[in-house]
Amino acid sequence: EKPLFEFKKVKPIFVRRFGKKSEHIEAMYIAENEKEIKAIQFFVTKELEEKIKKEHNLLAHLEKSYFRGRGELRLRIIKVI
Repeated sequence: EKPLFEFKKVKPIFVRRFGKKSEHIEAMYIAENEKEIKAIQFFVTKELEEKIKKEHNLLAHLEKSYFRGRGELRLRIIKVI
């Protein structure tokens, strides 16, 4: 089982939809060390997209993606509170 991380009172610097039908979402956050952290969630509703654009608490797993042959660490969003 993957560890679940909680991030309190976060707000992304940008949010965008992606996928063939724009059904997924990517949000970019800035960490305390000023590095960018990407978070994604698949099959997102319009309501969740609006919620994620505002300050929120975030529950997420850390994962390594190899999409398009590039390795990158990112957050997989589990819940937006």
